Amino acid sequence: MNGEAAILHLDRSIYFGLKGVGAQVWAALEKPQAVADLNRVVCEQFDVDADRSAADLMKFLAELQDAGLVETVEP
Repeated sequence: MNGEAAILHLDRSIYFGLKGVGAQVWAALEKPQAVADLNRVVCEQFDVDADRSAADLMKFLAELQDAGLVETVEP
């Protein structure tokens, strides 16, 4: 949807509307990958400092995890 993503968690009735970096990260989460790899992709696609990106990414992933939309898996 023009670089945007809409996520609806039916069991919890939670809606997330994502655009920009959030939509890119959501698309990248189609397959499991390390947070460091996600951060590298964000830094390559957007002009952002790696440390700032990592902090924002961890916060975003924690919100998705709290909402039950993603889970942490061991390699």
